[in-house]
Amino acid sequence: MNISSHINRIFLLLPCLLTVFTIIAQTNHAISQKHPATPSTVYIADGYMDKLSYLPGDTATVYISAAIFANPYLVYLYSVNDEKVDSVETIIFSQGVTTPKPWMNGFGYQPTFQYVIPTLPSGVYYWDQSRKIFFIVKDPLKNRDITIVYQTNTEAAYNNSGGKSLYDFNSHISPTDTLRSYVVSFQRPLSEWIIVNVRSYCEAFLQWFWKLGYSVQMISDLDLEHYDEIENSKILIVPGHSEYWSRQARLNFDQFVNSGKDAMVLSGNTMWWQVRYKSNNTKLICYKDAAKDTNPDPLLQTINWPDPLLNYPVLNSIGADFVHGAYGMKPVHGWYGYKVTRPGSPLLEGTNLQLNDTIACQSQEYDGTIWADTTGNNFIADTSALGFCKLELIGYDEGKSIYGYGPQKSFGTFVAFQKTMASGKIINTGFTNWCSKNGQEGAIGGFGGKDSLIIKQITLNMVNKLLAGDPVFTTPVTPCTLSAEETPAEPASDISIYPNPSDGRFTVVFEHQPEQHQVEIFNIFGKPILKSTLIGKEHSIDISGQPGGVYLLMISDGRKRVFRKMVVVG
Repeated sequence: MNISSHINRIFLLLPCLLTVFTIIAQTNHAISQKHPATPSTVYIADGYMDKLSYLPGDTATVYISAAIFANPYLVYLYSVNDEKVDSVETIIFSQGVTTPKPWMNGFGYQPTFQYVIPTLPSGVYYWDQSRKIFFIVKDPLKNRDITIVYQTNTEAAYNNSGGKSLYDFNSHISPTDTLRSYVVSFQRPLSEWIIVNVRSYCEAFLQWFWKLGYSVQMISDLDLEHYDEIENSKILIVPGHSEYWSRQARLNFDQFVNSGKDAMVLSGNTMWWQVRYKSNNTKLICYKDAAKDTNPDPLLQTINWPDPLLNYPVLNSIGADFVHGAYGMKPVHGWYGYKVTRPGSPLLEGTNLQLNDTIACQSQEYDGTIWADTTGNNFIADTSALGFCKLELIGYDEGKSIYGYGPQKSFGTFVAFQKTMASGKIINTGFTNWCSKNGQEGAIGGFGGKDSLIIKQITLNMVNKLLAGDPVFTTPVTPCTLSAEETPAEPASDISIYPNPSDGRFTVVFEHQPEQHQVEIFNIFGKPILKSTLIGKEHSIDISGQPGGVYLLMISDGRKRVFRKMVVVG
């Protein structure tokens, strides 16, 4: 083909090329000016808010980093069910981190806009459909029947945005710096992994529950520091993966239940780590190591809650814990769901479940209770060891113990219990994936599997029966003498242990209590190492075969429990 032919072809293509260039130019101009109709997911990279929760009328500061510069640009606000509820016209632009150690100090973005929180129903809201920028709207009257506690601490703990989280596995900012942080900031974007994985533990439940018309409000983990946020509600619901709790939050939870109010724990691995807050509540602290924690108060050490050093067993609060629980997705035991032990439970009404049927629901992590018997088909929870007036086991699953030694079979438990005649009732599914559609390691949760309708029916039974004051047990609660003030109990003055510290050989003396006592000793991880029955005033206990360290002695006479620390010098 000669040059003349090439020139003729170019002239023939010129109108088409001009049309393409015109379209591109118009598109770029439109993007740089305003993009009101198309969802803004493509253009907003990430961002965060100045706080976790707000009341209507509060002024919030929104920080956004975008893939483009646009002035003006329409940012949409969405409900948890992806409904557009508001929009703000603003300028968006790309932002970079401006602080050292951004995982700890926050990203330091420039404010994008300020937003006066309108009168919206209490719940979780997202800027942009990417769902990376979220906040909670609280109820101004704080008088709803139900309060839901959103898992903000768990999301912050696992979030490695900026380079580090509270975990080693995703804290790799360089080949030579792969250690976790001890402090993480709330003022940073959430990583995509949090959106896809951690948030999935509760989001399906929230989307479903908000359509049902209950009188409900939502708060963050941080809001649980203040008892007035929950005191006027009838039910406290803890969904998802509520792993990180402050001492004050736990005290407020117990006060709520001890005052006669009810709670639903639709979570597993619950109350596993103690945390603190700092820097005007913009940072979460969890050292996970008492030797590294800088706080001098031993009761505020940010370590596992079942650790005897904290003197606040999780079992006392919610009847099950991760120490007695299991990993649910490990290929060792189990049915990937709860085997029904009490088909007559009011909580199973409308499900047609029979004895030994399995509620199909795969969980990554289970909490478990204390067992009186696990031989054969005799799976019986130990109500007396817990010191509760009433506990019913509704279902259980076998799993792999969280410890790498001893018998690997362990159990997750679905229980309902009442600590005292005056306290409220607690229903604990002990299940990280009860409220999810899916999870890591291939787990299919309660709202995503073949028995999702059954899971939802059981959840509705819990809510409706607790609101109505209807029975949640198959048999009535019998009178008991344990008072709320005795749980957790302080060591009694008429019980002494000597020598303490010792080489592991101790003498326990009951000055004024010659009757029978049940004694159990736990190691620092909360694992039971000895269980015995003592009759009389003076007894020898020998744990000299155990390694040096702190141990917890629990003594029960069937009416109350007391605790003592025992120190073994290795």
